[in-house]
Amino acid sequence: MTETIPDSGALLRSLVDQARADGPGAVVRVPPGRHHLWPETASARELYVSNTVGADTSLASKKVGLLLENLDGVRIEGSGAELVMHGRQTAIAVIGSRNVSVRGLTVDWEVPSTADVLVEMAGVDARGAWRLLSVPEGTLFSADETGVHWFAESSPWTGAPYWTGHNARGYCQVFEPDLGRTRRGACPLFEHVQGIETLDARRMLVHYTSTDPPNDVGFVYQLRETLRDHPGVLVDGSEHTAFTDVAFHYLHGFGLVAQGGRDLELNRVRFEPRPGSGRITAGFADFLQCSGIAGDVVVRDCVFDGPQDDPINVHGTYLAVAGSPEHDRLDLEFRHPETAGIELFSPGDDIEIVERLTLTVLARLRVVDVEGPSGHDHARSLTTVGLRLAGSIPEVIRAGATAERYAVENVSRLARVLITGSTFRRSPTRAILATTREVVVEKCVFEGIEMACIQVAADANSWWESGRLSTLLVENCAFSNLGGPAIEVAPEVVGRHPVHGDVSFRNNLVALDGPVVATMRGLTAFRAVGNKISGQTPPALVLVEGDADVSWPDVEGSVQVEVRRS
Repeated sequence: MTETIPDSGALLRSLVDQARADGPGAVVRVPPGRHHLWPETASARELYVSNTVGADTSLASKKVGLLLENLDGVRIEGSGAELVMHGRQTAIAVIGSRNVSVRGLTVDWEVPSTADVLVEMAGVDARGAWRLLSVPEGTLFSADETGVHWFAESSPWTGAPYWTGHNARGYCQVFEPDLGRTRRGACPLFEHVQGIETLDARRMLVHYTSTDPPNDVGFVYQLRETLRDHPGVLVDGSEHTAFTDVAFHYLHGFGLVAQGGRDLELNRVRFEPRPGSGRITAGFADFLQCSGIAGDVVVRDCVFDGPQDDPINVHGTYLAVAGSPEHDRLDLEFRHPETAGIELFSPGDDIEIVERLTLTVLARLRVVDVEGPSGHDHARSLTTVGLRLAGSIPEVIRAGATAERYAVENVSRLARVLITGSTFRRSPTRAILATTREVVVEKCVFEGIEMACIQVAADANSWWESGRLSTLLVENCAFSNLGGPAIEVAPEVVGRHPVHGDVSFRNNLVALDGPVVATMRGLTAFRAVGNKISGQTPPALVLVEGDADVSWPDVEGSVQVEVRRS
């Protein structure tokens, strides 16, 4: 590296080290301005992260730009400072800490790992069909006879780009401005190409062998790889972590992943593209994913705009029961390929044993001892866990353990969730996926959500994301430009018995594009009071599968509500 290349890594590490030495009450004041952080000089830690690369040890070493590790009572004050990230790394990691707050920072990537490609113009001439494509400033590409090559900035140490991609890369989603919604779909931009002209650093003219005129002028194709090699931000095994007045304009690899520990708070945090950048993508996958957190998750007055997956996903993790060699011992296994190596249990935690196909709870026991991964090394198996339990495991479970009929959930690590005063825009999936015990969503705005705005799931066969919902309250929210229902309760189970508890839907405004307000199965009760429904397709439908107690006594608006059971 030459002296002309800015690198704030050493400065930030020294400030954090001093705060660690000063102890509770210390403040790290990040100087104003742009702070460039490079993976070559970043801190490195072996970390296993939920919903990323599973047990792949070749990807376990994570580079971290701002590492907040083993801190107690420390405040990070950004005062408008910006962290400019380069290459593949995690912007901020809070590890093994208590009472850490981060305030006033902006985070962005010098070259985002997602390319937003706008179809400016299209037509047909003597050569055939053509499209004029443009990309935001800072998106790097070159074109030749094989197509378009995407690449990151080059490392000052090696001279090689931090990543490369070709044509449509591994994943595409499409923003349609006339609809105001983003959907997952194929990318036709580089199919049947006969030639590409590079016009300047931001524009290219693509000629096709076809003579069919393209019909996607104004569409923005969002292209990226699928490897979640780093979380954009990580909160791991920490207690009482808060982010306030922070702007995340892009997060590589994933969003903010919080796992283990307890109590997370986001106040006035903005996950959105930098205004004026021309970009519409602000994240690589989910914006906020909470996996196995105890206590409270509070999201207050935040903005979630332009994700590649769910803006918020809160869940636990089911592990498969693989055996019961003793009356008080269970052998468990991680089964989803994206999740392994994380620390899920501690002595004193309570677990529930469920039947995988129905999620029926068969037993509740307390953990006495744990043999399993630490989340920070591979000294033990990354995919197996052994639990010693207080009391005896029911014989029916022991007898069927090797038949893989059962799963285990740590019910001591399921957060209470409050999401209030927040805005959700342009999500290709759900806006909120909340599969935990108690959830309140209030005073929120949902615009341009392609699937269900709020979904409650749970399954022990595909994603292995737990757990049972006790109560969900959705109150004083506004829903518009919807590609799916406002609410969906959809546990992946066999049978019609209840899995989840009670859902209340009160005093909401719903502008329907289609007929369905809510779809649900596997819950105990659904109550709706004081909602105003508008739309052009009467009647508005609440679709129910099973024997849930459903009440929608009143509705104000231009359409009436019909409850239809299947």
